[in-house]
Amino acid sequence: MVELHTADGTLIEAEACDVGFREVRIENGLLLLNGKPLLIRGVNRHEHHPLHGQVMDEQTMVQDILLMKQNNFNAVRCSHYPNHPLWYTLCDRYGLYVVDEANIETHGMVPMNRLTDDPRWLPAMSERVTRMVQRDRNHPSVIIWSLGNESGHGANHDALYRWIKSVDPSRPVQYEGGGADTTATDIICPMYARVDEDQPFPAVPKWSIKKWLSLPGETRPLILCEYAHAMGNSLGGFAKYWQAFRQYPRLQGGFVWDWVDQSLIKYDETATRGRLTAVIFGDTPNDRQFCMNGLVFADRTPHPALTEAKHQQQFFQFRLSGQTIEVTSEYLFRHSDNELLHWMVALDGKPLASGEVPLDVAPQGKQLIELPELPQPESAGQLWLTVRVVQPNATAWSEAGHISAWQQWRLTENLSVTLPRRVPRHPASDHQRNGFLHRAG
Repeated sequence: MVELHTADGTLIEAEACDVGFREVRIENGLLLLNGKPLLIRGVNRHEHHPLHGQVMDEQTMVQDILLMKQNNFNAVRCSHYPNHPLWYTLCDRYGLYVVDEANIETHGMVPMNRLTDDPRWLPAMSERVTRMVQRDRNHPSVIIWSLGNESGHGANHDALYRWIKSVDPSRPVQYEGGGADTTATDIICPMYARVDEDQPFPAVPKWSIKKWLSLPGETRPLILCEYAHAMGNSLGGFAKYWQAFRQYPRLQGGFVWDWVDQSLIKYDETATRGRLTAVIFGDTPNDRQFCMNGLVFADRTPHPALTEAKHQQQFFQFRLSGQTIEVTSEYLFRHSDNELLHWMVALDGKPLASGEVPLDVAPQGKQLIELPELPQPESAGQLWLTVRVVQPNATAWSEAGHISAWQQWRLTENLSVTLPRRVPRHPASDHQRNGFLHRAG
């Protein structure tokens, strides 16, 4: 709390902000929060409202945060500009890690660093970076500064990196431009790098995320600033990324592109009924639906891909061995004090047995749960064991009964099915037409 008083003690003005205490550092190739290695379950978010465009209100901001947390996101990248000041206060209160990004982008320039390597543009770039840091540095949710997006790599970036490190050595700085293989970033933060396959572009090679870690002299953590482009029926390869993140400690997650479709509600002729549509105003050229990349529609209705993101990012992992389920918590600081494990055995979707066990798992700990003798099916069919982690009590971001994690195992062997040999209904015949041989039978 800061108060301004007159000489006689009359209060003129007062300002207050929430504060928090945490330590962020990079050590031994790992991004650490309070000494623990973070696994970033992140998403890129544009400020967008289906009626008001880029003018946001508190209700929509809170709705975004609740949906993110309910779907196991723990971080957000403010792409590609500092957000409304209220957004950071809400992230502080609800608990989301923030990458705060300067509004610098030279996308389309040839070469891309044409401006960022030009000293005449340093003042304009400096204004954007300095005002971001000076405005937002008291927010504990901000754990990383970003120098901008898709601007190549120039001397201006190096100067701004040094300035941030001099005024705020408590936070890492990231920047993707130049392939993230520059001195202007503490984190390797490529976009759309693949898990195993290199993309050896001539100007800026994009290595696989596994290969990047093994490059000579490379000791930084890798966090994808953009990946898993969520346009259309997407996230088909999401599980492969998360297998790699959990296998290699220096692969510390990433930020899905992106959170919300940038579409607007278009009303019909009667102005009584609207539908979400891509922002097309008859201008040419136009990127058509390329603003529709979100995990949620503009009205925040989830896309199907959001369920896949939630599952792969879940904070509880499961392993079945006989009658024993091993539950592993990926929470760094939180004990499982509001979780029940529900289990159910079903034959072709019809429940045969079920139960629940309270979870008592320490941060990064394990719990072994012994199931009773599972029922044997009396008829042929598919027998499945499904487990769900349920929160019995409401939290600041979820209602009572929220399901935060789940897993499923098939308990019966695959059926061996042989199709009967098909007997042709008509005898085989050949005929030629226009130089082609047609054979039937």
